[in-house]
Amino acid sequence: MITATQYFFQAGRYLAIALIPALLIIVVIKLFQKARHGLSSRDVHQYPYITVLIRIWYILFVLLVVFADRPNVFVQSVNFSIFSSYREALVAFSAKSVLNIVLNILLFVPIGFLFSSSFKNRNRSWLVLPIGLIFIIIIESIQLYFSVGVMDIDDIINNFLGVIIGHASYKLLYIYKFRMEIKMNKQAVLYGILLALPMLIFGGVYVGYLLQDYGNLRYEYYYGQRLSKCNISFEDNSLSLIDNEIKVFKIKRGTAKDAFVKANSLFSSFDTRIGDDISYYDDCVVIYNVEHNLCLWYYYDTATYYLNDFSRIALDDSKAINITSNDVARALNSLNINVPQNSYFSFIGDGQFEFSLNLRTASSELLAGSITCVYYDAKAHMIKYDILKLTEVASLEKTTKENLSQRILSGDFYLTDDSLYKIEKIDSISVRDISIVYTIDTKGFYHPMYRLNTVINDAVVILYISV
Repeated sequence: MITATQYFFQAGRYLAIALIPALLIIVVIKLFQKARHGLSSRDVHQYPYITVLIRIWYILFVLLVVFADRPNVFVQSVNFSIFSSYREALVAFSAKSVLNIVLNILLFVPIGFLFSSSFKNRNRSWLVLPIGLIFIIIIESIQLYFSVGVMDIDDIINNFLGVIIGHASYKLLYIYKFRMEIKMNKQAVLYGILLALPMLIFGGVYVGYLLQDYGNLRYEYYYGQRLSKCNISFEDNSLSLIDNEIKVFKIKRGTAKDAFVKANSLFSSFDTRIGDDISYYDDCVVIYNVEHNLCLWYYYDTATYYLNDFSRIALDDSKAINITSNDVARALNSLNINVPQNSYFSFIGDGQFEFSLNLRTASSELLAGSITCVYYDAKAHMIKYDILKLTEVASLEKTTKENLSQRILSGDFYLTDDSLYKIEKIDSISVRDISIVYTIDTKGFYHPMYRLNTVINDAVVILYISV
């Protein structure tokens, strides 16, 4: 997780690094020209070294951004799913997903602007577009060949859009600067549209998102085969058992101050205190203790946290069955972590125990979620506190079987795995039962979803449909 501020600091570092070889290249060019042509001082002075320096500098900067600090750990792959990054950004609507698109565009805007002015014949400045596209494809191909990234069609589109915006900016500035004749007005309008359109689209999507009553769900929307000719049937009446009014809840958020209060409380249980190693991100803060053997990840949106003591020793299954809820609760209480009453206790495997509850009132608060930890030597380790504090904000009307059928046929559902994509042709969908589950949406609501346990061509597939 990298914040926008960190991106800018990293960009400044790359600019400083790229300047040194750019200056060396200019010195070599200057010496080569003097040796080959015997240029006079006047000729040398007239040569546009500063302009050439800036272009070389920026090209080196782009190469550093793309290739520097990237380990050779990627599997060679090509993502031909066009606009998949945009769909991801629309669904997640996180700062990270949007920032990735914007930065991919902005990175190549100077390319389109700086190199448009390199043509002596200004009418040929449009050649920067195919040249820029070739440069982008070469970069993506190098990433693919050397496994330092994924060749992504969206990256090519976004980078090329940046070149177009840069070229359009140059043309508008050129037309304005030289007060071109009236026949250039149509071109000016065209370039103005090219500049304004991306901002209008991004702005329109953002305004539309703000006007939504609730946020987007974090599941992947189904973009598979057409289902319009499928036969859909319902095996039971489980939908009738669901309340007619399905509640929506708002999750209580946390703050950086809450994070430090929690860190103080937890660290004091280990006879230590907060150290100087603290990292702030868009969605959380990471706090280490003085000895650097404890780490707290605190998430603002949900006021939940993960305490890592870098231990992984755990009881084996044969010994774990002898541990009671009181044993684990006492270990958590010794760390100032209170287990809500009426929680369901279970051993979930891999050395982990869990207290879970679903929409229960405890200590006058409506709670949902879980606490998991590794337990051994009468102590709790590697604790994930995912208990949400909720406030009811609205009720949604229950849907009908007919409406669910239409939404399935239109592909308006979500998946948590890719099992449906593996089915070559879908002839029938049988809904065994329907229940209500909750998930956190992108606006911090605890949002209800229909969970459909289905059989599709004899394969069991779970579908989720937003209430």
